[in-house]
Amino acid sequence: MKIKSIILSMAAFAMAGTTHATIVFSEDFGVLDNGTTITTSNTDLTYVRIGTQGGGIEALNPSTVGTGASALITGPTGGSLNGIGVGSELDFDSAPTITMAFDFKITDASGTVVWGLGSGSSFTGNAGFNTSQGLGWFQASGTDLQRREGGDWISMTDLSVNTAYAFFVSFNVADNTMSVTLDTDEIAENVPVTTPGVDPDGIRIYSVNGSNIEVDNIELTAIPEPATALLGGLGLLALLRRRR
Repeated sequence: MKIKSIILSMAAFAMAGTTHATIVFSEDFGVLDNGTTITTSNTDLTYVRIGTQGGGIEALNPSTVGTGASALITGPTGGSLNGIGVGSELDFDSAPTITMAFDFKITDASGTVVWGLGSGSSFTGNAGFNTSQGLGWFQASGTDLQRREGGDWISMTDLSVNTAYAFFVSFNVADNTMSVTLDTDEIAENVPVTTPGVDPDGIRIYSVNGSNIEVDNIELTAIPEPATALLGGLGLLALLRRRR
């Protein structure tokens, strides 16, 4: 079953048909041929950046973290970045609950992989992350999976190289908190968002200093009413995503 159908079915069940989760953005890289350069023309991404210090962004088919193709971001050396995302294009319609999910695998942990949801030049330009522009920032520094809280990176768990994971975060916009699930384990519960009050319209996933990451099944969802039961069920999507 497609992940969109699963989410909408859970929404209908949990809220007895009164509200529905809305898929704001999704990208699973379809059936791109292996080795195809990922661009804004052959995907729904609006931002693809290959920096000046090596690496690239290509389709990997078959995906090792999903079905069909995935995107393999090979990290550059030095301070440059290679990344994908959407900038100034997303509309969550002031939903009080926002979710962000994708499947990934770190295949080289020599550098840092960063991803975030927010608004501003961090999601349209090439300068990397700005704390104040992110509703939620996360990074794999080597194999240390961290979240950004204010000015600090806080460790959540350790990753294994060449292991497929499903990342899922739900943002309670009204309370300025978020909960993070990795596979079926909740690794952060009701912790502060990176920067309160950010109205997100962009997403970014990128690598710097050499780390490589395979990414698949990116999905952003808006939930128009608080729904504790729904979010509890959505936590199981990590496992479902891995077994599609």
